[in-house]
Amino acid sequence: DWLCPAFRENDLTKSMESIQFPTVLCHSVDDEVVGFSSLPNISLNENLTLLEQTGTHIEAGLPCLLQGLIALLSPEVRTYEPPAKHNLSGCPIPTTAPVLP
Repeated sequence: DWLCPAFRENDLTKSMESIQFPTVLCHSVDDEVVGFSSLPNISLNENLTLLEQTGTHIEAGLPCLLQGLIALLSPEVRTYEPPAKHNLSGCPIPTTAPVLP
């Protein structure tokens, strides 16, 4: 239950409009949880693509998830080269296992 309030309190629209890598947004025009008007302006960034769905928030979830999986398997994603300015080393890997309580 913490995810929805976090999104309501932190507007990511401006961040999405300036994103620098190919991103697909999948959203339903009928979504009763997150209004369609909450989407960033797709026309402001050539890296954004919108997959428009119909149905409730839950009903649109499966088609959006499937489209996301298909996109991850696409040749474009497998061969994508991020710009050199991004940190490609990833997160540091701990050298010891965490101690669990």
